[in-house]
Amino acid sequence: MDKSRRTRKSTKKSKTGCRTCRLRHVKCDETPGTCQRCTSTGRKCDGYDAERLPNRRTTATLTELVPGIAHRFGWKLTSDEQRCISFFQNRIGPSIVAYFDCVLWQRLVLQLSQVEPAAFHALVAFSGVYADYEARGILVNKDKLDSALQRFALDQCGRAYKWLHSRSASQDPGFRDIMLVCCVLFIMTEWMRGQYDTAKVHLKNGLRILEGDETLTAATAAFSSVFGQCLGESLASLKVQSTYFGIEEPKQPQSPKNPDPGTPTLDDKLFYSLLDARLTFEPLMGEIFQFHLYTSRLSEEETNLNYGQLSDIQFELSSRLNRFAIALELFCISSFDQLSRNAQRSLRTMQLHQQVLSIVVNLSLLGHEHDVLDFYNPSFEHILSLTEAIIASFTNRPSVCLDMGVILPLSFVATRCREPLIRARALRVLRSWPHREGPWESSFIAECASRPHDSGDPFLAMLA
Repeated sequence: MDKSRRTRKSTKKSKTGCRTCRLRHVKCDETPGTCQRCTSTGRKCDGYDAERLPNRRTTATLTELVPGIAHRFGWKLTSDEQRCISFFQNRIGPSIVAYFDCVLWQRLVLQLSQVEPAAFHALVAFSGVYADYEARGILVNKDKLDSALQRFALDQCGRAYKWLHSRSASQDPGFRDIMLVCCVLFIMTEWMRGQYDTAKVHLKNGLRILEGDETLTAATAAFSSVFGQCLGESLASLKVQSTYFGIEEPKQPQSPKNPDPGTPTLDDKLFYSLLDARLTFEPLMGEIFQFHLYTSRLSEEETNLNYGQLSDIQFELSSRLNRFAIALELFCISSFDQLSRNAQRSLRTMQLHQQVLSIVVNLSLLGHEHDVLDFYNPSFEHILSLTEAIIASFTNRPSVCLDMGVILPLSFVATRCREPLIRARALRVLRSWPHREGPWESSFIAECASRPHDSGDPFLAMLA
């Protein structure tokens, strides 16, 4: 052995030093507030992380690092932050857009996080909570932070809030986009933590930013108008998903004689892309949800008193939905074989939701007349078959999806169908894939759907 070659003595790394010393790989004196090792050399001490990630042996999902990822950012990353960002790039980004492709999540969020600290910390927080969800599933106690990943994520959210606050007086026209990206990440983070009230506040704030302004300035020229469009689409989709969670009171439906000027027309409609179909479908879906919620809260006397106007609105919604179904079927016939596997799943998912909504709108004025439900048993079975085909199309089933997929249709069949075998099949399929779609968690929904409901709309009672 060459004695001239000296081996470095192995030392135990400190996990409690300040961020600056840890990034410099030097021993921190851990002085409270700001460490003297930084201040004595004229450096700024970035303080101490309130929480650290557990070791890699206990968080297997956060072990793989993307080579050289830290060099893509405009600042130094701690090892914990590197693990979360790598997890997003390796695991979350490719799988979270399970039903509808979205360049915001597939590319733009990660790009923005490399130049904007607020978006970076919000993305790290989201990745940490996602990893915790994959490891443990639905939280046992949402009010008790019994997980190091949960506490770490909250600390990262606090850092994101701090950066946003520091720029709140900024005249940068791109700051609004940054706020909206953080808003979407905060919504998803709080949904996975089971904190629906906090998520509601973030969603309301995001929608308020968008209100009255359909054009968003991109944070940099590199993102162009695609960035603002994706943000608007994401928040609009989250709003539709949150309808049943009390984001806002259902509005009184408008008469078809006075339609909303923003309502897309469906006369002789032809779709040339999946995005075209989706942008037409989501506003209609939101209107039907609102109509169903509004009418479900009316007494029998109120329904009878306003039946003429309500039935006109019901007919108009049903007609628009039928015209959408025809246009989507024509697109399917002409383009299905040319679509990618993911795009085919997206198309089938829209067809699935259209089938559910057609029943929802037809039942909206029937009150508690449950006998009519037996008429829809063939439709319930078709919904289940379509759902099973969509689930089978996944090579790897994701743990969390941004968009509405199979949970809501399965829960609808499980609560509204009166045929025991069909209902049991819906619950079985629902339990076969433990995962989350936006605010809905499959295991929790399955548990609620299996409970007896004495009166009212069991579908709405389950989601309440």
